[in-house]
Amino acid sequence: MSLNSIRQRSSIISAIRECQSLGRDQFLARYGFGRAKEYFLVYEGQLFDSKAIIGAAHGKEHPDQGPLTSAQFSGGETTVRRKLNELGFEVRKISFATGGIVDAKSAATTQALRQAERQLADAREFDASSEEDARDRVVASIVRRRGQPAFRMSLLLAYGHKCAVSKCDVAEVLEAAHIKPYQGPHTNAVVNGLLLRADLHTLFDLGLMAIDPQDLKIRIAPLIQETDYGQFQGKELQTPIDSRLHPDPHALGERFREFCDRFGVT
Repeated sequence: MSLNSIRQRSSIISAIRECQSLGRDQFLARYGFGRAKEYFLVYEGQLFDSKAIIGAAHGKEHPDQGPLTSAQFSGGETTVRRKLNELGFEVRKISFATGGIVDAKSAATTQALRQAERQLADAREFDASSEEDARDRVVASIVRRRGQPAFRMSLLLAYGHKCAVSKCDVAEVLEAAHIKPYQGPHTNAVVNGLLLRADLHTLFDLGLMAIDPQDLKIRIAPLIQETDYGQFQGKELQTPIDSRLHPDPHALGERFREFCDRFGVT
């Protein structure tokens, strides 16, 4: 019994589907694995505990031998990651730090975004006659609207590059929304954020959309429920696969109480 015995991509997918069906915590408990600390399998925009998935996959492919236990193999660059890469899967090395996610592959991109943001912040006054200035100002507006680059990158990774409300996966229109308003770097924590499509971010900031912290159901203000946005009323918020990154219920609660008071919703 070893990782070399796993040769079918379908075995990995079968383990992923079981994890999605059971939920992360129940899946890990069933197979006796802890949560991944660095290496995560990326599949269909979601993150999965790579070692647990591959251990379970062994049992799918070799039911007579059963799954591998955590003690039977080590997780990491030269074992789990290599095997999953051989089978055509992407594995990311991610570390959880300071309330956010740092992806080693994305570090250069994040640095470039920060540099761009600093340059745009120092940009000269607007000159209507300058095409270059106009382009810079458009980019600056997008950067500000999307939110701080590192914060947005953390939310993109946590939410699998999908809007938490609409499931839109067009990264160019996904923005980092603060649940509690920005009050300094400490509020740029994933648990104080939602990844939202640009128009839904605007609704959230205007208080026309809120999340019930009890059941994570989306509530749309009565005055716009007859519009296209009414389709989201009562839908469940999509949350990160890692429960440590779920939105803070107290922060959601404050916004939800304001919403209920404003619109007389119970």
